[in-house]
Parts: sequence; structure tokens; C-alpha cells
Amino acid sequence: MANVYNMSSHNGNQDKLNEANAIKSRMTVFLVIGLIIALIGVGIFLSIASQGNSYMSIPIHDGVVLSEEDYTGANNPFPAMGMFLVGGIIFGNARYKREKAKNIANMLQQGIDCENHVANSLETLPSNYYVLNNVGIKDNMGRFEIDSLVVSKNGIWIVEVKSHIGSIYGEEEDNVWDYERANGQDDEIENPLKQSYRQMKILKNIFDAKGIDVFVKYCVVFPNASAVCVNSDKVYTSLDRLKQDI
Repeated sequence: MANVYNMSSHNGNQDKLNEANAIKSRMTVFLVIGLIIALIGVGIFLSIASQGNSYMSIPIHDGVVLSEEDYTGANNPFPAMGMFLVGGIIFGNARYKREKAKNIANMLQQGIDCENHVANSLETLPSNYYVLNNVGIKDNMGRFEIDSLVVSKNGIWIVEVKSHIGSIYGEEEDNVWDYERANGQDDEIENPLKQSYRQMKILKNIFDAKGIDVFVKYCVVFPNASAVCVNSDKVYTSLDRLKQDI
């Protein structure tokens, strides 16, 4: 078994997942509030209508238009209609935002589960290997997080994990790759090799500054993808083949 270290309790995806779940909880509260307001409005409106002397039941003869005073008082249905409208708007807006947060949370949870799956697989490397998870590095462009960093006598491997489900097509030099989702929907994703390359350059600069000559290779693994058609030796779908190469 490899020596495994979780370098940081700070996980960018976990932070985003917590935020999405918090939004989902808040929107659930607003959804209930909107529903209650709308139902109260409906109840008041039906109560007024059942009395038979509301605005709706007052006949208009000879083209006489009701004055403002005719709309006031306990039998005025418009406040109830307004409550129903406001409640419906709150309900609809909260439902939309909750579903959006739910989809984001599901996607992030899928990514976290995939990262953990890869980390657990890398843990089965021989005992002279070191696996460092959630490694934070930064340069003048900002902070980056390496999913897994494998260190051995052969050098260092940067492992970037992607949880996409479906088929991916592209070239190593492309900025974006075509992504066919599992439901058949066509989409695009940013070329993750570009991200891993930046991480590799940062590490190389750190080692070079200290006068350390070390081999650093970067790769991307898609353990959940049904097909990855990218002509590159830096892209993997099989964790077994990745561990063999490492």
C-alpha cells in the first residue's frame, strides 16, 4: 500500500457543494413561504366569492363603471389576488433556484466521489510510492488544486480527475473538447490538459528555483466516461493502466 497524505482539509469542490446545499435549503424555505402566501390568497378570494356580494357579483347596468369606493372594504378581492400573485412569484422563483442548486450539488458530489475513487485506487500502489491528495499550489495567476500527486523514485505524476459521464472527443492541442453527455446532449468542455500543464509548470518552477532536477508528468483520468477519443498519452480512462504507467 502506498503512503497516502491528505495535504489540505480545504477542498474547492467540497466548499462549492456546501454552498449549493445551503442555497438549496434557503430556497426550500422560500418555496414554502410562497406556497403559504398563495394558499392564503386563494382562501381569502374564495371566501369573498362565496359571500355573493363581492365586486364580481355586483351587476353593471347601463354602462355604469364602478367607482374606487366600490372596490374597497372587506369584500375587495384584489388584495387576495395580489397575495396569490406574489406567493406564486416567490414559489416559482424559489423552485427554479432550488432545482438549479440541486443540479449543481449533484454534479459536485459526483466529482468528489470520483476524486475519492481515484485516490482510493492510487492507494494500492506499492509502499515506496507517496500519494498526496488535495495539494494546493499557487502562482501569480492564482491558486490551483491538484487532485492527486504521486511521488516515487521515478518522478512525480500530477493526476487530474474528471467525472464526466458520456463520450469525449478532441485533440491534445485543442482549447475545448466535444462532449456528448450520457443523455445524448452535445456540449463542450475546456481541455483539462491545459490546466494540468499549468500545474506542472508551477511545480517545475518551484523545483528549478531550489536547484532540484526532477521528472514531472501530468495526466487526466476519466474513470466514468464511456469513451474518450483523444490522441494523447496523457489521457486515461483505466485506473489500472494509469497505475501501470506510474
